[in-house]
Amino acid sequence: MVNAMLFSLKQFERRFPNDEACQAYLEELRWPQGVGCPGSHCYPTEPPWRPSRGRRLICRKCRAQFSPTSGTLLDGLHTPLKVVFLSAWWLTVGSRLTTIELQRRLGLPHYRVAQSLRLRWRLAMLEDLGMNLSEFGLCGRTGAPGGIEQRFRDAHREAIPGVPTYSTGSKEVFELLLRSALRLKPIKETDLRRFFRGEVVIHREGEPSSS
Repeated sequence: MVNAMLFSLKQFERRFPNDEACQAYLEELRWPQGVGCPGSHCYPTEPPWRPSRGRRLICRKCRAQFSPTSGTLLDGLHTPLKVVFLSAWWLTVGSRLTTIELQRRLGLPHYRVAQSLRLRWRLAMLEDLGMNLSEFGLCGRTGAPGGIEQRFRDAHREAIPGVPTYSTGSKEVFELLLRSALRLKPIKETDLRRFFRGEVVIHREGEPSSS
């Protein structure tokens, strides 16, 4: 097993004290050569304008607004980035939380928000494991809600060919999950729930189809 430093809640709070720190981390993951407009004719270009509030950036060339989550599985979320990050942390440290417990730990007023975050991370876990998402159209019927999460954590504990092995709850596992979410395309909330109910399959391009 690869030795990796465990990522405690205290360390998480120190590394990601606010939304700005979370956005900077996402920008680094998505654009390691420097932030650029996702538009095909704009990248690379000058650094974007940064409005004083919010996560949106403005391209100096085409004036398009975008963010590090634009065009990804995390697109369309109105939840503060720190809460989004914290939800990923809880699901990688090995805690067997119900969605209601996750909602409480995140301090969210609405169950649906916690559910949406959890389902997105579960989809990203399947992507991380290199699984064909179209083969998992019925995964919502395969047992406990945390089954996919446990499979993801186990895969990073065990020596499985093609899957990096780290300590559960490590910074590396947390980063792998974020990278997976950035690779996947946006998906509608209704289609996300239907996927985990086994009603549709999802392709990596983000378009659902009947199961």
